[in-house]
This record gives sequence, C-alpha cells and structure tokens, in this order.
Amino acid sequence: MPFIFADQASVQTAWNSKYMRNLRRDMLSGRRPLPCKNCYAVEDLGIESDRLRLNKLYDRYLDSPEFHPSEDGSAPLKVKTLDLRLSNLCNLRCRMCSPRASRALSQEFRDLYNIRSDVGRPNTGWAGTVDAMAMIEELGSQVDEIQFAGGEPLLIPEMYDILERFVISGHASKISLAYITNLTTISPLVRELWPQFKSVRLSISLDGYQSVNSYIRYPSEWVRMHDNLHVIDQNFRALNCISARIFTAVQLYNIFSLEKLLDYVFTEFTNIDPLPNLIIVREPRCFDVQVLPRDLKVLMTTRYRDYKRFKRGMWLERASANQVTDFEAKLEAVLRHMNEADASHRLMEFYERTARHDQYRGQAAREMLPELAPLLMRGSSAKG
Repeated sequence: MPFIFADQASVQTAWNSKYMRNLRRDMLSGRRPLPCKNCYAVEDLGIESDRLRLNKLYDRYLDSPEFHPSEDGSAPLKVKTLDLRLSNLCNLRCRMCSPRASRALSQEFRDLYNIRSDVGRPNTGWAGTVDAMAMIEELGSQVDEIQFAGGEPLLIPEMYDILERFVISGHASKISLAYITNLTTISPLVRELWPQFKSVRLSISLDGYQSVNSYIRYPSEWVRMHDNLHVIDQNFRALNCISARIFTAVQLYNIFSLEKLLDYVFTEFTNIDPLPNLIIVREPRCFDVQVLPRDLKVLMTTRYRDYKRFKRGMWLERASANQVTDFEAKLEAVLRHMNEADASHRLMEFYERTARHDQYRGQAAREMLPELAPLLMRGSSAKG
C-alpha cells in the first residue's frame, strides 16, 4: 500500500499509529474514511480515482499474507510506493492554490487577506536531514515507485539529492519515478539521472491554451511551456519516460475554453498522451464549476457533449479505444458534477476574488480570458 511521508516523524511509529490503524479498519469494514473523501467523490462520479488506480497497479500484493493488517489495524512495514512532498518551493502562484503548496503565494495572501499565520512558511529542510535521508534510503530499497510533488519537485534540490543517493546505492534501476510537475523548468540533471531508473512517469499540469494557462498559472509563460512540452515529447525515450499526460484542473476560469486546450494537446505531440486527464477544482469553492448560473450550465453541457460527439472519430485515429472511453467518462463526470448542485450564490465571491488578484498582479481577466465574457459581464451588472 502507498504511504505518504511528509514530515520528520518516525516512519515506524506513524505506520502503525492510531490514525493509520483506524484508517485500515475503516477501509476493511467498507466505511469511507474522511481523509479519503476526494477519491470517493471522484468514484461517485463514475471515474477512476488515485485510490482505485493504485489498487489496480498493486493488486499483486493484495492476496499476500505478509501485507495483511491484523484485527487492530496494525500492519507490517511493507512500503511499495512513496509519495514525497519535499517542500512548498514553487515558482508559480496559481489562482486555485494556497501558500501551503506554493511559498510564492505567501506575501500575496498576507497583503490581500491579512493572513499572518505560518501557513506559507517554507517547509523545506526536513528532507535534507541525516535521519530523513536515511529513512528515505531504507524505504527506497523496497519500493516499486517514488512519486515527487511539491511545490514544484523539479525545482527542489533535495529531490536530486535523493535520486543521486539511489544511483550510488545501486537501487535506482529497480525504482520507477513519477512526478506531478508544472514543467516550467527542466534541469539538465534529469537527462543524467532519469535514465538510470526503471522508468519515469510525468503528470504535467496545464490548465488552458496560451493566455488562459498564463492567467491561471501565473506567472508561467506560454512559449516556455510549449517549448518544454516539446522537449519531453521529442526526448521521450532518451529521458526514460513511459508515460506523460497533461492534467487539467477544470474550474470557472477555463470551463468556457477547454476545447482549445484539448485540440492543442491532441494535435501537437507524438508521445505525450493525446487526451488530458480532467481534475475537478473544488477549492476555493467559488472556483467550482457548480457556481455557474443554470443557463450557462445548460449551454456548457450541450456544447461539450456536441464537441465530444464531433471529435470522437478523430480521437480514435490517434488514441486507443480505452483512452477515448476514459477521457469521455471524465468529461461526462465534469458535466455531471457541474449540474448536480447549485452554488451560484458564490458568484459574487468569485468576482471579488478575481478582481482582487487581478489588481494585485496587474492582470485583467477580461483581456486574458475573452471566453469568460458571458460570466464576467454578469458580475459587472451585479455590481452596477
């Protein structure tokens, strides 16, 4: 089973802590633990969650007695995947993000929301300690895969230190790597280190085409994103990649313009998956597509279902039937989620938050997101 290691607590202690024992008992009893609510919410929409994906990926261990927990929920320390969040060091200030995940947002949140807590303080340092590195190396000797996220993992020095340690120890060739990355930077070190591991899998965050992505993932530059995507696509085998897929966070800022991004991804690349993975933004709640007024929901539902029918034949020319079916299910899940609840009472919060960050950053939603005009005009009318 996967184990998320995010601080300096003893892994042995944390593995069989009261929290983890209760979590296992809930799972085995068919109850839904609260910390797993996001996966269950995705599953309720009829699409595969990370939980189900990992269960499928590691099903060969499910029947092995050495992995089975006891009645009190304790289990042997048998770790097959590591999810390492080494730091909140990031170069972007994404609209839907917070200082907890991106240190770059700390000053902005202090200035705009008077947040004076340590929510945005750097959480670097723990991974570089002797004890933490020793634990990571010890666990790494038995894992199948290590996933790095952040912050932005390709900017975090400790990530490269960990890779170098596994190369030196001789374990690298047995370990697959996975990254959740904004891909705004590609260090020369990846060309040296990635090929020494078993394989590399990339989940690349891209939320819109051209100015839409630059607006949401400020201050990313589209030209650089385009170039870096092509570096991965053109050096796919040399970089030891077995999978690279775009992950798109669907929200109010891009719901009116997803077709441009989908067409770009489908036509632009050879090795990057031709169809993105769609993720529903639920926080901040005012960004959730459930906030759309009813008539715009009807418009978007009709538009994307027509788009799906129109494009399906072309998708099947490059993507497998399973890929197309999976993408269609996720697009339908987005539409189903959008229509299952009315959160339009949060529209004013969305307008105010947009205006506040626009002024602070020197951006203008009306100019950078022209497709959002039907929604933004209503905001002007409401204020007027």
